[in-house]
Amino acid sequence: MMNNRFIRQLTVPEFGENGQKILESNHVGIIGCGGLGSHLADFFVRMGVQTLTIIDDDCVELSNLHRTALYTEKDIGTPKTTTLSKHLLAINPRLKIHAHTTRLTAPNTEQLLASCNIILDGTDNIPTRYLVNELSVKHHIPWVYAGVYSTIGMILAIIPASGPCFSCVHPTLSQPSETNIPVIGHLPAAVAAIQCSEALKILLGTLSPKLIIYNLWTQQIDHLDIQKNPDCPICCKQQFSYLKK
Repeated sequence: MMNNRFIRQLTVPEFGENGQKILESNHVGIIGCGGLGSHLADFFVRMGVQTLTIIDDDCVELSNLHRTALYTEKDIGTPKTTTLSKHLLAINPRLKIHAHTTRLTAPNTEQLLASCNIILDGTDNIPTRYLVNELSVKHHIPWVYAGVYSTIGMILAIIPASGPCFSCVHPTLSQPSETNIPVIGHLPAAVAAIQCSEALKILLGTLSPKLIIYNLWTQQIDHLDIQKNPDCPICCKQQFSYLKK
């Protein structure tokens, strides 16, 4: 039955039975259950991930429905983690899911994510990304950053010790002042699909990370080589200021 479920991807040369076994044996962490995170969770569970951690402290709002996966009007006002878990378990009742209705903070980050084999960024919060980056470097856990704005998405796979970290690329960033960041509804799904592919290639050991910039409106995609910063305080000097806050 399980083979029948995944028969279409088992015959994909780049993935195959080996890829299926690797995906099923790894613990995937997703931070944020909104536009990016809900699609990421949906993709990974449908592809066969068996152990999943999801983290978000928000409830479903009407304004979430245009860009998220699985939520409906009946879910408005319910915690995103609780509601997303229900939908994911309906897809695969055998899924082992750790759902945490909380904000990721310095005191709880290692407790919630240190057991994951890979982490996916579904946040819209710059300090949280710096926090995840430090966890990634400290515990050698790869993660895939993503951001969306209007019709443009950015994706960067980060593999500790073998390439640049998030702070190499963005040594300093401030939180956007906009409270309602413009996003066309189908952009998060497209970006999450790219994130999913980058994550799978990390798990399969076939990825050469590049910064991906995707314009959904013009269908232009750019790949930029990013170099490690030899003076980076995080990946080169192991100074974890966000984890210590």
